[in-house]
Order: sequence, then C-alpha cells, then structure tokens
Amino acid sequence: MMCTMLHIMLLIRNPQIDEREILTTLRRAFTDVATGKATIPGQFVVDLPGGGDVIQYPGILADGGLYAVKVSPYLPQPEGKAVVTAWTLLLDTVTGAPVALINAGALTTERTAATSALAADLLLPPTAQTAAVVGYGPVGRAHVRYLRALRPEIDVRVYARTPPAAVDPTVTLADSIDAAVAGADLVMLCTSAAEAVLDPRRLPVGT
Repeated sequence: MMCTMLHIMLLIRNPQIDEREILTTLRRAFTDVATGKATIPGQFVVDLPGGGDVIQYPGILADGGLYAVKVSPYLPQPEGKAVVTAWTLLLDTVTGAPVALINAGALTTERTAATSALAADLLLPPTAQTAAVVGYGPVGRAHVRYLRALRPEIDVRVYARTPPAAVDPTVTLADSIDAAVAGADLVMLCTSAAEAVLDPRRLPVGT
C-alpha cells in the first residue's frame, strides 16, 4: 500500500481533493496486497541513543516497479512536545533511481481517514444511520470527509475537547463524548490521547 502514496500525493496537490478517487486508489492498493501484487513486510523500529526512535514502513509494488519506504522519526525534546516527522521515498526497482521524496504529513492524514472510511463502509450494515467522530482536528475532519463520500446520508456527530473555530455545517457538534456516541452505529476515535477516551463496554451492542 505504501507504493500508492505517490498517486495520492498527486491527487492531493489539487486544493479540491477528490475523496472518491483516493478511496478508489486505496481500495486497489489493499486488493493488490491481498492478491500478492504488492508486499508489505511490516514496520521496523530502530531505537535512537538517548531516547526516541525511527519507524520504517517498507513496501513493494511489483507491477508498478516501485519500492517505497516511509521513515518516521520520533524525537523527544528536553522541553515541550516531541518532534515527529514522516517522509516517503520511492525507488525505481529497475534503475534503482529515486522517483520521489515526499513529506508524508498530508499523505498520512488522507490515507488514515480514507482507510478508516473504507473499513467502516465494509463493516456497517446498509441501515446504519449515525456516526460519531471524537476529535475534530485535521484527522477528524478528514474522517468526516471520507465517510461522507461513502455514506452521504449518515448523521455525523462530532466532539472536540477544544471547540473548533469552524464546523462542517453537515455535522452536529456534541457537548460531550457521551452525547456524541449515544446510539451511534459507528465511532471513530481521531485523537492523540495516550489514555482511553471512552469505555467501549458502554457503547451500544453492534457499534
């Protein structure tokens, strides 16, 4: 799947992101993995002296003649938040030449949200009516966009710990997590919380 990131990068350079085209690309990527046309060996973590690490995510797209690796350093700072970056390198498997070096920040947001929406669409029954999105930063907003592309009629409630400056007029802003998830068919957690933000045992059966 890593090897489809170049295609997604080209799509999202346009200010008008085409969610359906990105969803189609990712669906094809997962199909390629399932049929053996693409290989994802798994992630590898290299610890850094003094703390922190670098995670590497390699992948090969045989038909496309591409090797890809996403490199994501986690660098703790003496004061303040850790530095986290992500870069994707594509190599031509015939010539060995680099095809692209991509700042993977925007790629990660779009891919994460689109993948979540694809999974939700496959798991949800056709009768699903309500979704809750907890966390409404860039990742949460992207989840709403991609879910809307697949389930345009679903009622979306969002909760944000920090009230957002602007809210998509098609969603309802809840005043608590409990209010957002009450009776929801789908719950998407889009936070960077280090601890649980809700108890899944309190969710409705089948959520």
